[in-house]
Amino acid sequence: MALIWAKGFSGAAALAPLWCRYWEAKRRAEDKTLPAVERGTAMVEAEDAKTEYDRRVAEAEAALQQAAANGQAHTHAFIVGVGAYTNAGIPALTTSVHGAQAFAEWLLTAFQHPEHPLGSVELILSPDSELGDWQPTPAAAAQLGLDGADVRLPVEAATFDVIQDAFARWIRRAGTLLENVAFFYFAGHGLWKAGPLLLPEDAQLPTATQSFAHLIDIQQTLANMFNVPPSVQCMFIDACQELQPSLLNNVIGTPGEPLQQPTNGPLLNARNAIAYLGSNMGRKAYGRADRAPFFTEELLACLARRSAASLLDGNTWSVTTESLRAALLAASSWRTEEMSADPAISPADRANIQFSTTMPGTSTFTAELCQIEGPPEVFVQVRCQPRNAITRGRPYVEVGGQRRFRVLNSSSDWYTVVPKADCVAGVEFDAGAQLTPKQRPFDPTPPLTLVHLAIAAAGEAGGGS
Repeated sequence: MALIWAKGFSGAAALAPLWCRYWEAKRRAEDKTLPAVERGTAMVEAEDAKTEYDRRVAEAEAALQQAAANGQAHTHAFIVGVGAYTNAGIPALTTSVHGAQAFAEWLLTAFQHPEHPLGSVELILSPDSELGDWQPTPAAAAQLGLDGADVRLPVEAATFDVIQDAFARWIRRAGTLLENVAFFYFAGHGLWKAGPLLLPEDAQLPTATQSFAHLIDIQQTLANMFNVPPSVQCMFIDACQELQPSLLNNVIGTPGEPLQQPTNGPLLNARNAIAYLGSNMGRKAYGRADRAPFFTEELLACLARRSAASLLDGNTWSVTTESLRAALLAASSWRTEEMSADPAISPADRANIQFSTTMPGTSTFTAELCQIEGPPEVFVQVRCQPRNAITRGRPYVEVGGQRRFRVLNSSSDWYTVVPKADCVAGVEFDAGAQLTPKQRPFDPTPPLTLVHLAIAAAGEAGGGS
């Protein structure tokens, strides 16, 4: 178990310091370079620390259950980042661990919603030896009750059994009230066969002498939760969906195992279940080795400032499941162009970046996920008609009298980001293009505004919509 944070358990009652104390003693007890007496003492310390941690966790669970009984909804998060693999044929990752840590940081320091505030965070990581334990930012460390400039938080290895056990605890915790919100984040290797498959630390791919094992069927997991509260179930999956020959050639059609088994209970009358995916079928997920994957970076940017749905009151904006979906689809196109001049990313990789929300779910309503303060940023989709006119000119957006031109010459629509302010979109042409320059003022409406520029031949009148 690695429940690292629960609402109402801070300061002297914080969970993370107890977890650290247990883990540090456990490591000393298992360190065979230490004298036997010292290891024995450490074993006793580990047992005492684990007993105290379990007691505090039980208190936190009881407090959250009582809050649910009183009608207070919360957001409960379960985060998994897999970087190290026991199968030698599966390479180690660093981006996935950075991504899980970044998602945890956002929840602990920036997530806000008055009607379902953060209730709990459970974190499981399998970092490789290069990364080691998680070193949270000072702001996140303070929320966790951890002191010190170089504080580190060890977490339990992300094996299939550990993930499945933690998943069950998370669902029980989130399921205490229909109005709760459940967030599941996973980053690590992934494959595709009949649906997305996630690879925990101990995943085994089929060979000539052994079968597959410990593959997570996340699509079936979500399908099996049709009658399991809460009503809002969001999954953020930052993993590849590559086609692996040894798996495709295996006679088993569905090699994965769901984390949630089906029951015979009645279906939820109101349910918003959606999975946001960092890749499409047959494609990879991408990122730089020293930071979170691209999808997670864009997910957090959207949750923080780029996926507002509507203005609620004053300067507070709502983020919904639908506004996040629209923003993420725009973000994959925007990200491709933003990296066009980045020598660290190959042109082939840039062309294949494509986020998706295509995994089947059930949605009978649109849920509000979180709220953001301050004017949001807005994705803008600039389109020319005829479509090829965009390659013959220089499209731009103008904010406050400052123009920003498109860097990439492409026949596709241009996705860019502007502040929530009075803006102008347009396109300039050289004289040789024999096309009339066009511009159009617009009011950017989050999360995505389409600006359509009707281009006319030189000397003709042109319209716009």
